[in-house]
Amino acid sequence: PLQELAAKLHAQFPEHYPDANHKPEMAIALTPFEGLCGFRPVEEIVSFLQAVPELRALIGEVAAEQLERSGSDDPRGVSAALRVCFTRLMKSEKKFFVDQLNTLVKRVSQEAEEGKDTSASNGDLLLRLHSQYPGDIGCFTIYFLNLVRLEPGEAMFLGANEPHAYLHGDCVECMACSDNTVRAGLTPKFIDVLTLCEMLNYTPAPSSSKIFPATQSQLDPSVYLYDPPVPDFAIMKIEV
Repeated sequence: PLQELAAKLHAQFPEHYPDANHKPEMAIALTPFEGLCGFRPVEEIVSFLQAVPELRALIGEVAAEQLERSGSDDPRGVSAALRVCFTRLMKSEKKFFVDQLNTLVKRVSQEAEEGKDTSASNGDLLLRLHSQYPGDIGCFTIYFLNLVRLEPGEAMFLGANEPHAYLHGDCVECMACSDNTVRAGLTPKFIDVLTLCEMLNYTPAPSSSKIFPATQSQLDPSVYLYDPPVPDFAIMKIEV
């Protein structure tokens, strides 16, 4: 959360939000690494809404059509429509979303067994996540959030209010001095859907925009600096 929200959450729910600080963070890959980060471009989300009927059933026809009609010339309208769709997904009644998820997994599994292309349903990632978190609403977030792949040494910066999840691989994680995390899925820990949906940054952007480059030092060519746009931390990589 941002600083202001962090202070509010800490005052109201100190057992879940133990301090009043914000929590931007950075992940630097040590191995090939995968994570979800930030909202996909709207065109990609709309494509999934049209290809995955189980997702559309959870969102609802009215909200789905609102997102489909939103134009790039109206960023506020796009963000508002995206907020409605994502909130409807995350607030779905549990039995309903579990039924839809099971239907989707069964369909995609059958298509995969028949050798069909399941990329329109993001099939490979769906089945992998469902095997790790069966019946979890977070399995549907792959249709909203960018899949970011990092090679060793590459990094992604996660600003406050940026939706994200680490999926696979090892990384060095550096963050502001805070233990505040607002979770809504793909976790066994405390979940706070209402706060998450209210606080998120609903600005769509491509996955490439989430990769944060290191800058080689002009004083020492063996030093690379990861310098995010926050004053809390920076990271140096030294090659020997």
